[in-house]
Amino acid sequence: MKTFFRWIAGIIITSIISAAAVLLLLAAFYSKRFAPGTWYEGHYLTGMTSREAAELLNAEFTPVELTVTAGDGRIYHLTADELSGSGDYYPALERMLENQNIFTGIMGAWKASAYEIAADISVDREAIEESLLAQGFTDIEDSEPSSEFVNVIEDGWTLVDNSKSFPVKDKILDEITLAAARGKSEIDLGSISGCYADAEPTKAMKSMQATYDKIRALEDTGIIYDFGEDKQEIGAAFISECLVTEETPASLTDGEAKGDGLFIAGDKTISFPDGAILENGFYTDEEGHLLISCRKIYEELTAMCSGYNTYNEGHEFKTSDGRQIVVSCGTYGSRIDLDSEYDYLVDALTRGIKGEREPVYDSKAPIAGPSDITDTYVEISIENQHLYYYENGELILDTDVVTGNKARKRDTPTGAFYVYGKARNRYLKGPGYISFVKYWMPVYKGVGIHDASWRKEFGGDIYQTSGSHGCINLPTEMAAELYDLISVGTVVVIY
Repeated sequence: MKTFFRWIAGIIITSIISAAAVLLLLAAFYSKRFAPGTWYEGHYLTGMTSREAAELLNAEFTPVELTVTAGDGRIYHLTADELSGSGDYYPALERMLENQNIFTGIMGAWKASAYEIAADISVDREAIEESLLAQGFTDIEDSEPSSEFVNVIEDGWTLVDNSKSFPVKDKILDEITLAAARGKSEIDLGSISGCYADAEPTKAMKSMQATYDKIRALEDTGIIYDFGEDKQEIGAAFISECLVTEETPASLTDGEAKGDGLFIAGDKTISFPDGAILENGFYTDEEGHLLISCRKIYEELTAMCSGYNTYNEGHEFKTSDGRQIVVSCGTYGSRIDLDSEYDYLVDALTRGIKGEREPVYDSKAPIAGPSDITDTYVEISIENQHLYYYENGELILDTDVVTGNKARKRDTPTGAFYVYGKARNRYLKGPGYISFVKYWMPVYKGVGIHDASWRKEFGGDIYQTSGSHGCINLPTEMAAELYDLISVGTVVVIY
């Protein structure tokens, strides 16, 4: 019996020693090779050395395309060909081999997929730079910070300074190259510290800033024109057009317009100085005062006031039948005395006078601007042969009328007028006629609104062949009512 047990024990010990020997032999074999069951990206790496596996994987390496987002949000693309990269899996495979457990691997428990393997990628920095420059990526151009003057509508001269968040070329290229080397598919440069930084202003930029400070001081006039409901500031937009630049001096001294040859320099009005200095595109006198053209002041003042000069100009008007029209000509409206305002403005700018200014008018309507028809007015439609009287926007009276005889070319004048008088019991006299009227309301020269007791009918097409000498004829009772309602100065719109 003892002999049997010793025989069994011998078999077991021999088996263990044999198994151990096999394991040791396998361990020795796989110490420099990948253990059984090692797969990566569809490749069976078992039994391969790291060099052999690297050759297999490197042959199939393709660089990842990289999307670059610049600091200003513009996007650029680097394709695999443009990256010109090569990948080497050997270092990663070596690390993976060092970390494999040979014995568990032999037993089938170790898997390469448990490790993340990334190739060491080498890319061509010069190729990256060349591709991005070809795409217009200016952030990697060799440049210095700079400033430039831009005349912006309504804002005047503005100094555009690109020294803030100025691109740092080497840092940007380093980060893009690193992202490509790490196999990233995108990079946002604006989120990476150091790619953009405030640059030190150059000497030229400091000079331009000094000029800009002078411009800003001139723009702060403190002068505001009061046009009733509207107010217009003599500010940046106005002054910017009056500053004398290298492109304008010759055209401001030809002597053909008001203010020609005169310039404001500080607190003086002068001729264009012989020793004028061109400072960053703007002319100054010998003392460094920026020159303001008096001619341009007159031109800009004319442009500003044009929207409020409605005398003999267009008036926006909504008819009783709902149409929006522009009524031209007539005697009603505002007309600003531009010469007086020019003299005031030049004096105010040289002496530093500030505050609100109501312009001087040759003629002034109750309301400023193109929509200056008050809500109390008489409306006469020649086409409809009808008169309407509105008071505070409410229709008070309307009646058929007869206007000037069209066939005999005695048309009633059209435009915006006003009642410039009122009279009772008057004789109207003209070539070949004399007529008595009870209610006379003149609106333009000898043309007025009055009763026509000699007429039996009004409205329709009467005016085409049997119209008046130009006046607006009303039934007597309607003329009497209108006479009591209106006042001298009431607006009369005829169209």
